[in-house]
Amino acid sequence: VWDEPLLARAGRDLFERVLRYLMGGGVDKEAFHRRLNLVVEPEIRNAAMTLAEQFIQEGLQEGLQSGIEAGHRADVLEVLQIRFGDVPEGLRDTLQQVTGADRLKQLLRSALLAETLDDFASSL
Repeated sequence: VWDEPLLARAGRDLFERVLRYLMGGGVDKEAFHRRLNLVVEPEIRNAAMTLAEQFIQEGLQEGLQSGIEAGHRADVLEVLQIRFGDVPEGLRDTLQQVTGADRLKQLLRSALLAETLDDFASSL
């Protein structure tokens, strides 16, 4: 993968795909940086570092979004449990499939305002 002359000829798009493949595979970051330090061609090294930093930032953003959504789901579930007692497993499973912070906020409002658990379920 680290054939520098080949990477230099491959073009930015293919080079980015190779790095995305490496970073997506749970690559050891320390080993990745050590390998980059062995790259002689400064253009390849700089491009790889820039792309790696971009991928890491994208991963952080995705993780943050996922955490926010998980928190909203937990809030909805807690409100349902407080108001209606046990929440059926099927309803829990359906709630776990909902994505998007705005949609989950709507469901929180529905959980607060629904008169029955069935009313809430119909809002899903």
